[in-house]
Amino acid sequence: MIWVESELYENQDIKLDFTRWKECTFKGCNIIVKHGEFDLVNCHFENCKLTLDGNAIAIIKVCKLFFPQIPLIE
Repeated sequence: MIWVESELYENQDIKLDFTRWKECTFKGCNIIVKHGEFDLVNCHFENCKLTLDGNAIAIIKVCKLFFPQIPLIE
């Protein structure tokens, strides 16, 4: 797993998978999750968009069964 610490990202596509993010800030980024294998420690997100693909979509669909209030756009 890749380790990233104390970085600032602005207006970028960021793939979270297979990375440990610690104390990073994301501003106006497109946050992409496909596999769900990542770690976030004290990170901050400002005006970011979340894009799910692959396994991440399957996981959110299962979560929606238990928490129907979760918005899901297919």
